[in-house]
Amino acid sequence: MNFHALVTYLSLTALPSTALLAQSPLGGNLLYHYDGTTEATSRGGVPGTDEVSVLQRFPWDQCCGRTRLCCIQYTMQDQDPTTVESYTLEVRRSNPPTAAFPFGSPDMSPSGVIRSYPMRFDYGVIAHRVELEVMPCIPLPELVGVPAADFYIGLRFAPNPNWPATDGISCHISGRVLGNVGEQFNPLHPARYAAAPSVGLAFLHDWTTGVTSLASGDRSWAISAGLFEDVCQPVAFNPSRFTGSGGTGLDPNFGYAGIFPDLAQGDAVGWRVRSVAAPGNPCVLLVGFQRPVLLNLAMFGLTGTLCVEHVVSIIQPTRPEALCRTQSSALFGGFAFPATLRGMSIVAQAITLDAAALRWHLSTACTTAF
Repeated sequence: MNFHALVTYLSLTALPSTALLAQSPLGGNLLYHYDGTTEATSRGGVPGTDEVSVLQRFPWDQCCGRTRLCCIQYTMQDQDPTTVESYTLEVRRSNPPTAAFPFGSPDMSPSGVIRSYPMRFDYGVIAHRVELEVMPCIPLPELVGVPAADFYIGLRFAPNPNWPATDGISCHISGRVLGNVGEQFNPLHPARYAAAPSVGLAFLHDWTTGVTSLASGDRSWAISAGLFEDVCQPVAFNPSRFTGSGGTGLDPNFGYAGIFPDLAQGDAVGWRVRSVAAPGNPCVLLVGFQRPVLLNLAMFGLTGTLCVEHVVSIIQPTRPEALCRTQSSALFGGFAFPATLRGMSIVAQAITLDAAALRWHLSTACTTAF
């Protein structure tokens, strides 16, 4: 399958990182669907002699209300750190649905590029976490729904015939690979595509053959989107399953298990909110169902789009956090839901008070599919 195990090369506990470009004054609240344990580093099974893009999908139903991309974070690996590698960082639009990709696919045409940056991997280390903060923030498609409003962040790797034996760059992944349990989410999710269009978040495109495909192994590339808005993300809790060993994911689990918790296996459900508000401010989580018509809150003197028809409200203070430009976060859960709710989807969105700025921050909204 053309991927490389990480244990041969490094300890992730000492992974270096670099911040590039200018910092944005707001935003950069990271959204990712990596489960916390890296199984491998990969070019998607594409031969090293081919040019390839690996792309992470950010579907609208996991970031309803987003407007701008302010930060990008990803983890790469170079088999030979003494060489200088070139690659391109890409932000792309989505294609419309097709029979092959009912929830869209990355638009690999020239018109599909929202923004691209030529990059170099010359850090002198094998693995590196890159944090790219952009100013001004990148406007995302002013559309609504899956897949019209989905966007993709990708890494375009030049050919290297020495991959994977002695050289070549690749991207870290979590997923169901190398014999590991990997992404431990509800195994019945394919039967509910219509209710849960977040299925399939990792793509690749072989520029040599022109073929776009879903990456294997229920994977997520270690690629994160830092959004201008506060971010609400689903999470699963189950310390007996998400142990961090053998690629099982960390507890709490922010991968596919958060989107598709397996209630029959005892997964508890929760949400993390990342905010630009300072720590200690109150954060209110709204949980309910998708609004049939989104509500622009400008008429109420607020910024943002209300995506949830909320049924339950939960409040707690934010706590410090320092990833990209994120200032604070609040973790809600885990809440036990009965397995009889299988087949139902709920939506969560948060609003956080920024007392210093005398304003409220409305987060993006996300879907949890039981």
